[in-house]
Amino acid sequence: MHVYHQFVRRIIINYLIGSFIAVLLVGGTFIFTTLEIPEIELSVMIATILVSLVVMMGAELYVLHKDLHMIKFATSDQELSMDEITAAYKQTHRFPFLTVRRILLPHFLGFSIPAGAISILFIQMGILHVSYQYVVYAYIGSALVALMHGLVEYYLTIEAIKPVLAEIRKKARTIHQIELSTHGYIFVTIRKTLIASALVIGVSPILLFTVSAQIRLEEVAPDIAADYWNWAGAIIVMSILFASLSAWLFAKSIQDPITELQVSMKKVQAGNFAVGAEDNYSNDFSKLIDGFNHMVLSLKEKDAMEKMLPGVRSHYERFDGKGYPDQLEGEHIPLFGRIIAVADAFDAMTSNKAVPKCDAKRARI
Repeated sequence: MHVYHQFVRRIIINYLIGSFIAVLLVGGTFIFTTLEIPEIELSVMIATILVSLVVMMGAELYVLHKDLHMIKFATSDQELSMDEITAAYKQTHRFPFLTVRRILLPHFLGFSIPAGAISILFIQMGILHVSYQYVVYAYIGSALVALMHGLVEYYLTIEAIKPVLAEIRKKARTIHQIELSTHGYIFVTIRKTLIASALVIGVSPILLFTVSAQIRLEEVAPDIAADYWNWAGAIIVMSILFASLSAWLFAKSIQDPITELQVSMKKVQAGNFAVGAEDNYSNDFSKLIDGFNHMVLSLKEKDAMEKMLPGVRSHYERFDGKGYPDQLEGEHIPLFGRIIAVADAFDAMTSNKAVPKCDAKRARI
């Protein structure tokens, strides 16, 4: 359970870091620097936010408890079946994705739905004097903040699950003497991860700025705000297209050498040691490919050697079967062993070697 408690402590810290960056810094800046709100209405908005936070945390803790249940069970002192350990292992691998899902659903909806409903109610009651359109802007801003929060937590969680995975593998070895593995199963592809990350990084801040600018213009320059989206929309579209292209190129630059290595490794697994990966890269993949090629070369040398071993073992056998170690006779002796025996005898007869005392004594006997 010690590993589990450390893991929970780590994800709580990650959550606080992600919340501080995305919700307080980005979201707070979006709300309190964009809108000009009277002090009384500001107090109402803060109270609305606090109530929504309570609802959000309740919904999120419920989902988090469900996501952690299997992991907690697997890291306990109980003896588990192999199926239970395997299920927990897969659940742990999926946990970064589950973290993003938790932030985009109970986190985002648990906050935005009550906040929006309370705001609309207060507008109808005359407590808040803002347009209903601002509630829509708030939803858009909350969704963008949730995406950025999810991205931060995704990468933090990838690091947090490593000790848990190691503990579950250890339990599988200890209880069932099985080396646990996903056998190459891919839970989330690098291509999808990189493309999604680049889009969030490249597009979300621009969209957030665009919405903030729209709100600000409606307050200080309503005549300009009407034409705002004529050019802002074009900028957003260009930003999305550029971010998408950049993300695709970035993902391709990572995926191509990985794919090349995977193809080469499958050939090696099939026993083809003549294969080699082309070193066409000037980044860190160059060292990886160089290491792979050295590994294949070592395996190839070890495989030449394996063909020689039977001959080396049998070169003291004799045709009459009185040799050693296996008392083979005739053509049952490997050809390479017979060749080594002839070469060894020839070397003994033609070499000018000093005879050891013990061998000389045996010769006289």
